[in-house]
Amino acid sequence: MSRAEQDYSAGPIAHTIVQAAQQAWFDRLAKSAPRILVVQRDNIGDLVLVTPFLAALKACLRDATLDILVNSYNAEVVARNPHIDRCWRYVKAKHRPAGQSLFAVYWNTWMLWRALRKTRYDLAIVMTGRFAKNSLRPAVASGAAHIAGFTDGSGAARRIDLGISPDHIRERHVVRRSEALLDVVVPASLRQRFWPGELPPCRVYADPGLVDAIRTERLRVLGAGRIVIGIHVSARKVDQRLSAAKFAGLMHRLHAQTDCGFILFWAPGAAGNPLHPGDDVKAEEIRALTTTLPVFALETPVLADLIAGLGLVHLLVCSDGGAMHLAAAQNVPIVALFGNSEPDVWHPWGCRYEVLRAPSEKVEDLTIEVIFEATTRLMHNAPETMGEDPRSR
Repeated sequence: MSRAEQDYSAGPIAHTIVQAAQQAWFDRLAKSAPRILVVQRDNIGDLVLVTPFLAALKACLRDATLDILVNSYNAEVVARNPHIDRCWRYVKAKHRPAGQSLFAVYWNTWMLWRALRKTRYDLAIVMTGRFAKNSLRPAVASGAAHIAGFTDGSGAARRIDLGISPDHIRERHVVRRSEALLDVVVPASLRQRFWPGELPPCRVYADPGLVDAIRTERLRVLGAGRIVIGIHVSARKVDQRLSAAKFAGLMHRLHAQTDCGFILFWAPGAAGNPLHPGDDVKAEEIRALTTTLPVFALETPVLADLIAGLGLVHLLVCSDGGAMHLAAAQNVPIVALFGNSEPDVWHPWGCRYEVLRAPSEKVEDLTIEVIFEATTRLMHNAPETMGEDPRSR
């Protein structure tokens, strides 16, 4: 019996059903190489945090075909990922490009569901750390013989036959939650043989051409031989945001102490954009306050630019969010500013980091001095990497 089964708390009947479904799935594994679909339709950070699971699953089920379904907004996160055989992507209605009708979006989605069903998957895994009806929908549409995921025991969750309750792991880190799913879909003998420990670091793989182009521009603006600190100034939640004045004050203090240079990152666009609020105005305010400093303001109109740029800093200061996880997935040391999100659940995975959180759970209440001390502490704890090309980590 797996650890996930032992923790399942929906009663003896549901427990027996899970056991029977798991045995049927394991019998299928013994006969031939399975076709597996992983579903993760959430935000950028959520998809980054699935990459350790993908690595461990592929290591344990080496002959499996492992495909993933994502949305068009976060698909670049798994581009060039060596553990994925095929990436299916769909456009959420709210993310449809200008000029595309709602009918076209829904038609294309229906055609995608049709293509998924023709693939005849043996297993679909819904990678949300809770029961989510919207994420279950494509798994059901795929017609997979088995569906694994978290369940709340409701009628809407009845299609999940390899189901586990998230109650006992709700306070665990998101990556650790996926270990429970790994225990459900991988026989214990294979887990012990191929991946007996905890899940690996997150990993994303930047476009090499973009990396070269941004590195060239970084060297032109900042010069060579100095520490480069990334400053990402955007956050989706108000309580996760630090003001432009404090970011600028921190940058002045860090430069005076270390003669470092900076790459400035922000979410592109206008603050009033209802779909993707941006921080163009905030970035300009910071640039106006740091004209005497070596600052490379990197515009990132597409996600691939952000991934490539984040990998070219020696250290990153940012709020909890997608950029934090993208940097962690490239082994960048991080000073993570947390507001009203839970560090135990969302902290960077697989890199060196310091988490800062004010008692008020508002990032703006963190002082420049506190952030400065955490940043220099992290720099001093990894002096051997601070003088190298960041991509050599």
